Amino acid sequence: MPLASIPRLIARPTWRFLQTEVAGGVLLVITTTVALVWANTPLVGAYDRLWGTTLGVALGGHVLEMSLRGWVDNGLMTVFFLTVGLELKRELTVGELRDPRAAALPIIAALGGMVGSALVYVAFTAGTAQVHGWGIPMATDLAVALGVLSLGCRDVASPVKLFVLALAVADDLGSIVVLAIFYEHNFDAVALGAALGVFAVAAVCRLAGVGWWPVYALLGIGVWLALDKAGVSPTLAGVAMGLLAPGRPRLSPEETEAREDELLDLSSPRAVRRTVHIALGAVPRAEWLGLQLHPWSSFLAVPLFALANAGIPFGGGSLAKGGVTGLAGGVLFGKLVGKFVGVVGATLLAQRLGIGRLPEGMGLREVLGVGALAGIGLTVSFLVANLALGATAQQHQAKLAVLVAAVISAVAATAILRGGRRTRGEPTEPSGSADAPGAPAP
Repeated sequence: MPLASIPRLIARPTWRFLQTEVAGGVLLVITTTVALVWANTPLVGAYDRLWGTTLGVALGGHVLEMSLRGWVDNGLMTVFFLTVGLELKRELTVGELRDPRAAALPIIAALGGMVGSALVYVAFTAGTAQVHGWGIPMATDLAVALGVLSLGCRDVASPVKLFVLALAVADDLGSIVVLAIFYEHNFDAVALGAALGVFAVAAVCRLAGVGWWPVYALLGIGVWLALDKAGVSPTLAGVAMGLLAPGRPRLSPEETEAREDELLDLSSPRAVRRTVHIALGAVPRAEWLGLQLHPWSSFLAVPLFALANAGIPFGGGSLAKGGVTGLAGGVLFGKLVGKFVGVVGATLLAQRLGIGRLPEGMGLREVLGVGALAGIGLTVSFLVANLALGATAQQHQAKLAVLVAAVISAVAATAILRGGRRTRGEPTEPSGSADAPGAPAP
């Protein structure tokens, strides 16, 4: 394997990831729209009956029962959180977050946005029971944000997209920590200890070099069941197992290059299996798993989650109950104002103090555009709304505010970034040329 091809091998998975997220973001918008329309037609009863259907799994004397919406929220969304964990591992190992100085600015921007949105929400809901939902406006939805960048802001330089990627990944990590610490229910310390014990076994297997994936699948299911019993969102099992995946390849570039003759040997089935083994050894396991799971997450788990949770009825007065001014206003302005001011302010302050440096191609206009993009948050915001707010009417108010904020943020970000001038020499999109990350190597 020529050493000159290594940068292309690094760039290609990043571009493929961005493309998957963009397409997934479009599908997420479509399913969200379908859910909204469905819930506001005479067929709303069918919508409620479908997602309220109870399904159970019996194992010996133990029965696990949830509604279909619950299985999507807590079961299928574990795939989404697993891909988040794998992406975090990749970014921390070989990606944008591996260098503390390069990672400092997007991490600080993410923290600023989270704190700013929470403070605005608390200002609107102080003294009410809804104040517990301060985590709702904190999250940024990577899929939709990248979709807005690619569909509405084609002239934006690639470093801006990578900055958004790093910010959203750091934002996801912060949101997951908040979710784990502050939004548990019916807490069971013994079950949580069991979850930590099973995860410790998985970590020991990882250190011992066990590479057979069914072992980790079974242990991951054990962590999921224990977290569910503990009253903690079981989707966090996906993040934990994702972070456990190896972030570096088993074979170094030099070792792979030394076995180039074996890679080219396709003379027999045994030789082909050896070629596949060597090729997989040259790719980090977290990278490989992420590429396999991203389509399932982007095209199945997240769209079904939106279809199950975005069905908000506008009639019947449901949006007028429960203190719409405080709750909906806190979510709306938390995302539109708190997120924007927090991201932009933290970024500019960190740059002024010399803590971080903006990547080439980013100026004040791009920083303002990224601040507007940060107000787009659907998936995790919906999940926190389900956990933080007990009344269905309040959940509807919060989710509607999240949707309105996402639309306004997307329009504002597009208006800001479209006027930006492309960095000199920066290509728009990878084409079919040999130098494009998505093009096949010559």
